Amino acid sequence: MWLYDGAPEHLELKVRDAQPEEGGYVMLLVLEGGEIRLLGTRFPAKYVANWRSNAVRHDGPTLARVVVLGLHPRYEKIKRLLATSLAVDEEKGSQGQGGGPAKPHSVDSVFSKAEFLFSISPATNAHLAEASQQLAQQA
Repeated sequence: MWLYDGAPEHLELKVRDAQPEEGGYVMLLVLEGGEIRLLGTRFPAKYVANWRSNAVRHDGPTLARVVVLGLHPRYEKIKRLLATSLAVDEEKGSQGQGGGPAKPHSVDSVFSKAEFLFSISPATNAHLAEASQQLAQQA
């Protein structure tokens, strides 16, 4: 399901910009410390290049890995549903550990949720809302 999983410097060789009628990409940026950033964009190579430039300029976190999950016409909606699902997981995790810090998400756990959301067809608001509820129950 993913189009690219690797170093940020090779992304532009493998993934092209999306046309408006195609939608866009859902991406995971894995930082040096293992933290995952979730985003949706039509221009993955440009986004990664800007991130890397800003990281150098402002001494910010550098990218260790980039995962591009694929093209989808409802990519922004899927990104929001994923972010909501991950936030619910963190909330449940911190409550289950007596209020301590939540366990960080792995790329595999985010990928399995994304794979489920990408499989929803047709990707109507009603179908995606139902899928979001199913993800919340699984957490």
